Amino acid sequence: MHTQERPMSHESARRRRKSAAAPTIAALTFSPETIDAIADAVAERIVEKSKTAKAPPPTTSELLTIKQFCEVTKLSRTRVYTLGKSGALEMARVGHRVRIPASEVERVLRGEMAA
Repeated sequence: MHTQERPMSHESARRRRKSAAAPTIAALTFSPETIDAIADAVAERIVEKSKTAKAPPPTTSELLTIKQFCEVTKLSRTRVYTLGKSGALEMARVGHRVRIPASEVERVLRGEMAA
C-alpha cells in the first residue's frame, strides 16, 4: 500500500528553518594600529578608484537636440550625423533619442573639427 506524504505546514517549515539557523561568529577584536592600517589601505583604494573613474555623463540640461545643435553651429543635419558616425563629434543616446553635449558646440565654433 502506498502512503502519500502530507505537505509541511507553514508553521512547521518556519520552526525547521529557525532550528537550522547559522551558528553565530565570535566578535573579532583588532588593535588600534591594525584599524589604522586598514583605514589607510581603504583610503588609498578610494583615491586610486577616483583617479580612474570616468567623468559622469552630461546631464540633460547640458545636452542638445540635433535641431538645436544645427541651429547654433549652422551645420546641416546630415553633416552632424556624418560627424557623429565618424567619431569626430560626440553623441549620446538618451533612450532612443540622440543628444549632443553642449561642449561639442564650443569645439565646432573654435574650429577644432572639420565642419
